[in-house]
Amino acid sequence: MDLTKLTKADKILFGAGIVFLISTFFDWFTISFGGRSAGGTGWDVGFLWGGLPFFIVLGLMIWVGLRRFSSVKLPTELPPLYLAGGASAFILVLFKFIIGETHFSRAFGLFLAVLAAAGVAFAGFLKFTEAGGDIDTLKAQVKAKAGELGDKK
Repeated sequence: MDLTKLTKADKILFGAGIVFLISTFFDWFTISFGGRSAGGTGWDVGFLWGGLPFFIVLGLMIWVGLRRFSSVKLPTELPPLYLAGGASAFILVLFKFIIGETHFSRAFGLFLAVLAAAGVAFAGFLKFTEAGGDIDTLKAQVKAKAGELGDKK
């Protein structure tokens, strides 16, 4: 495995992605009562908040790994895939951080997950720009598509 094939964005994605995947196994929320405490991991908070971001990040890592280290022919680069994947994982975890759980305190795993997901989102943005994506072009495409959808009514 030739690690020189990895770009800066790839390295950030893999680093932050591994930290995020590990963070889902730490407690995200804890509760203490009567001298005892209990907690819930990223898998205990529901699939939307812990599982879906886990699989999004894992999918991004697999996609980049296959493109860099495999002889498998994959479709052309999809710049918005990196941007949307990283951003959606971050937004889901951030919402869970903001919403919280009733009667539970936020724990170390959730803080770690938010930071790692932010790193994945940043890497997604870098991958988006590396692959030829441009925010202004993306905005114009979204506006044009929205206009097309509005015209069909």
